[in-house]
Amino acid sequence: MIAVAVGLALLIPAPARADTGLEAGFIGRLGSFLVPGGYFFTSDAARDALDDALWYHEADFIRYGLGVGVAGVALTLKGINASSEFAPFSGNTQFTLLGPSVQVWTAPIGRFRPFVSAGLFAGHIKSDRRNISKWDFTPSIAAGVQFSLARFISLTASYRVTEELAGIDTDGLSLRLSLF
Repeated sequence: MIAVAVGLALLIPAPARADTGLEAGFIGRLGSFLVPGGYFFTSDAARDALDDALWYHEADFIRYGLGVGVAGVALTLKGINASSEFAPFSGNTQFTLLGPSVQVWTAPIGRFRPFVSAGLFAGHIKSDRRNISKWDFTPSIAAGVQFSLARFISLTASYRVTEELAGIDTDGLSLRLSLF
């Protein structure tokens, strides 16, 4: 059902416009979400309840970007998922954030582009190991850098700080490939 909805959304034409964000267009954002990375928790409680490392997926499903000189600002509807399974939103161990966020980035410094992102998310944590499955609203902020590998491929590393969910500190380091 989700695949049909995504397929129909791709067929709907959109007006031409320049995208000033870190990723270009809906196809690029969807592609970046489907390319996994890794999420590495920095707290012992999270590593004990969830795992040392999880598959990581992140995308801006809706993005309104605005370039301001050499910097940029974007309002986004962001989806973040770290799970024990390769496919997003699957597995018996998960950490998910869904919600609005603001992202600010600078002009590239060589092949590097620093950014900061903050938002208020619906957060979900699921751990069969600890018998936890809880949704809650949580603020989260991330700071990182995007490294351009090729014209349409980049490597993104960031550190995310999130309020505890179900008593578990989910702060951690993410590393992922981005397309477009």
